Amino acid sequence: TADPSPAPTDQAPAEAAWSVEEARNLYGIDRWGAGYFSVNDAGEVCADLAPQEGGEIVRVSIAGLMRDLKKTHSDLQMPLLFRFSDILHSRIEELNVSFRRAIAEQNYTGQYRGVYPIKVNQQHQVISEVASFGREFQYGFEAGSKPELMAALAYMHDPKALIICNGYKDREFIDLALGACKMG
Repeated sequence: TADPSPAPTDQAPAEAAWSVEEARNLYGIDRWGAGYFSVNDAGEVCADLAPQEGGEIVRVSIAGLMRDLKKTHSDLQMPLLFRFSDILHSRIEELNVSFRRAIAEQNYTGQYRGVYPIKVNQQHQVISEVASFGREFQYGFEAGSKPELMAALAYMHDPKALIICNGYKDREFIDLALGACKMG
């Protein structure tokens, strides 16, 4: 009698094609992307950046960015941090515009004065961009330590913006804050 099982081969079974829909489902872009991230036709996660001068959204493939960086900078070590300032600017604007709209709709007589908690991300580039992007909204900082307070003071250029001092305060912290008040 002949053995009905197929003869073994050295070839691996063909993989099923990866679809964009499968990528979207796997990454959950619709749940967390908020319009800032998407999946391109190749199934790669992309950052969707603000249009330049009335143009179309700029879609940057994260995988493509990694491939390009590996080609030009073979000494890079993982993990890498990518910061898209367009997203930070958009979020600050959206938050403040939303509060302004709600305040107007409710005829509220107060105002919203947002602050960025420096402990969330203490990197120079982030604090600098928050100060720059938040300037039109008198956006301030929240500081819970002396180093955070010093960073807030270094980047605060709007006398109408707030610096909220939060957390344990020792004599040096209070002296620093009072000195900053005296300087305006």
